[in-house]
Amino acid sequence: MFFVLCRSQLSRYVKKVKENFMGIFGDLFDFDGDGKLDSFEKAAEFGMFMDMVESCEQNELELAGLDVDELSLMDDDERAEALEDAGFDADCFDF
Repeated sequence: MFFVLCRSQLSRYVKKVKENFMGIFGDLFDFDGDGKLDSFEKAAEFGMFMDMVESCEQNELELAGLDVDELSLMDDDERAEALEDAGFDADCFDF
């Protein structure tokens, strides 16, 4: 079935979606259940997202045979060389 929306219908639909959008994880971080994310809930959601990103980076390094703890103990030049030898851009990682 194909629907054709006029411009006003589309703008109302987009507005409704924006009003109901909870964030990346939906209502998972809506702790008080009010349907909106306050600053604390947004911070908790962002922290979870950043943990996931960091976890992905660590898994990527471990799959390449690099130990994250060992990399954090290396000096900058040694770390950059190890990352480049593994095929990574050393500027993309923050230790």
